[in-house]
Amino acid sequence: GVRKNAPVGVMRDFVLDFWQKELQQHFHLEEAILEPFVTDMELKAPMQRMLRDHAQIREAIHLVDLQPSLLRIQQVQELVEEHIRFEERHLFQIMETSLSADAMQAIGVQLAKAGEYNCNLYPVRFWE
Repeated sequence: GVRKNAPVGVMRDFVLDFWQKELQQHFHLEEAILEPFVTDMELKAPMQRMLRDHAQIREAIHLVDLQPSLLRIQQVQELVEEHIRFEERHLFQIMETSLSADAMQAIGVQLAKAGEYNCNLYPVRFWE
């Protein structure tokens, strides 16, 4: 949407919709499900990073809601992308080496219950 010069208000509404329908629940589930498994010292620092990322993204989305701007929307996008890369490249790899296969399967089953947000169902396709 940013590259297509979509109106800030339209992108703000999308960010809030994504937050309310997907990201907020996803963060809550990650925090609730993963926290009990962090008994291994190797996992403590990555989990703390995940929690910091979640807090930063929450705050950035709150600022988009209060005073939307292109810069703030871009910041949310960048924070979410960085967070996803961190989880995929670091957190999940450390978990796979630190936790048992049964624990990883249990985590996967619980996280899968959340489902996924499909942006293609959003009524205003401002990114096209």
